[in-house]
Amino acid sequence: MKWNLDVGGRDYSRYNLKSNPFPYTPVPNDDPEIFVGQDHVLDRLTEIISTCYTSGSSGHAVIIGPYGSGKSHAMKYLRKIIRAHNFENRNELFVCYISSLGQSFLNIYQEFMEQLGHKAFTEVVQNYNMKDTPYNILTIFDNVVDGDYSLDAWRWILGENLEASTRSKLGISRNVDDMLALSLFQITLRCLMQSGFKLVCLLIDELETVNELYPYQRQSLFNNLRRMIDENTKGLCTIFSCTPTGWDEIMGRSLALTRRVSRNVIYMNRLTRDDSRNVIEEHLKNYRYGNIPENGIQPFTDESLETLYDVSQGNIGELVKYCNRIIDSALDNNLAQITSNDITQLFG
Repeated sequence: MKWNLDVGGRDYSRYNLKSNPFPYTPVPNDDPEIFVGQDHVLDRLTEIISTCYTSGSSGHAVIIGPYGSGKSHAMKYLRKIIRAHNFENRNELFVCYISSLGQSFLNIYQEFMEQLGHKAFTEVVQNYNMKDTPYNILTIFDNVVDGDYSLDAWRWILGENLEASTRSKLGISRNVDDMLALSLFQITLRCLMQSGFKLVCLLIDELETVNELYPYQRQSLFNNLRRMIDENTKGLCTIFSCTPTGWDEIMGRSLALTRRVSRNVIYMNRLTRDDSRNVIEEHLKNYRYGNIPENGIQPFTDESLETLYDVSQGNIGELVKYCNRIIDSALDNNLAQITSNDITQLFG
């Protein structure tokens, strides 16, 4: 048998669709257009951020939900809301989405600095009151802003390991480690505040991955996250996401950290049947063209939506995965519509 690639693709126009509206991988879009079924999560998160913004005090939260419940999607949608605020009101909020903790606080710091970027860092450092800042840090800042070794200084700020000869030119004795990263994070936060920013929002996904680290790495990261919170009582809002099992493990291993975020524990809910229908309808609507069908769920039938809800068990990640597969299967089998029986045959 000879196999060939079909690069022509499927013709979704049969269903008045440009393409399959449902993602082929369970990874949320970086700039999501749809948010359905978890309004209470965004209500709480925007309220927390608004309180931090208006009061000037730091505040923290954790979103709890199983895999596929939409935690990452909620975080990325929240980032979109914050960016829209910045568009209307210039740069008042800095938001940094971090997909995973990594192995140490240095990894979090590096992601934060990379997303802040050289240009923004240079601008805020120039406005910073350098009182009580260690001399070697001042030297690095001067080099970043206007020095012969600006690029190397920025590489050091980013946490890259520089050779001793390069560090000697910069007037620095060591590379950035966890403790130095904590100090640099605090200084950068103050720089941002003095430059007119009102709040820094850290959105840290998959907190449960800390439980996969070696015990000494795990405890070090717990301690450094606690220090980050304790040392930045103004201008910082950290929002974590975590699975229920992961959160239970973390509470048993680091009461000090969980106490600091436990005021705002927000649980993702299972979708209701109405939510499930709205999710499907919204995805389809964004991909419609031509003669838009009056029934917003076509090619699905009402009965097929009931079956989809049952097999997905109210988990949005599972729901969109099944929708993706059944749309393509229906096209391949030349079906005019998708019935409950079609879904049962495909997914059992």
